[in-house]
Amino acid sequence: MITTTPTWELILNCAQALTAEGNVPFTRKQLIECVRLKDSGRLPGTINPIIQGMTVNLKGGPAGRGRGALRSVGRGQFVLTTSGEVSLDASVKKLDSAPTLQTSHSPDMKSGPSRTIAGIDYEKICELEPEREPDGAIRLFKPQSRYANEGGLGLNQYGAGPFCRFKIPANLPLAGVYAITRDEALLYIGECENLSRRFNYGYGLISPRNCFRGGQETNCRINALVMKEMEAGRALHLYFHRCDNYKQLETQLRRDLKPQ
Repeated sequence: MITTTPTWELILNCAQALTAEGNVPFTRKQLIECVRLKDSGRLPGTINPIIQGMTVNLKGGPAGRGRGALRSVGRGQFVLTTSGEVSLDASVKKLDSAPTLQTSHSPDMKSGPSRTIAGIDYEKICELEPEREPDGAIRLFKPQSRYANEGGLGLNQYGAGPFCRFKIPANLPLAGVYAITRDEALLYIGECENLSRRFNYGYGLISPRNCFRGGQETNCRINALVMKEMEAGRALHLYFHRCDNYKQLETQLRRDLKPQ
């Protein structure tokens, strides 16, 4: 008896493969093309609704296996969820090639303030630590070579790399303002809707597209900042202030403190 791999399982495998290659976030088009490479008989019109149904924060699409495996992070852009909310068949295997990123211990967000910046209390999240080679050297990546640059785009100011990879605890889908510090120096301050996603799928994992003009240049810039400090042997720490008015607060802090 011939068994056919369910479309949702092909989509999940493609999402895992794209993530392992550093294509994060990946696009709906990339998922569809990947599935069709595995099985050309799967048409976009049948794949697309299943992607929709597998995406935890989108409406529509058939409910069923794989629901919650994906999360939309922008128009036509997705990441794998990390919250454990996925309903998957036990037969689905994670790719052996998926990257193993250095993770710091999860903070106790109720432990009280650990630093005050401009009169605002911040919790210490972790020390930023990149992936390293067996000899202790920082592992370097140049993802731009994997981008199908059909439009002939030029690299952005920071897109040449090389880049490092790092991540923070994945259980912090929190909105607020974060600060990257070196000792008493404030190097960068920013805002986010989801702290874990901002670092784990942004600054700490540079996607090929973001190396080019029109991509998210800030991701490359912050990664380069972390690289520079780490190569010099300096420790960087991440602090976080949870709040709802994060955009307004970030604007005020950047105006008053003038970090990088």
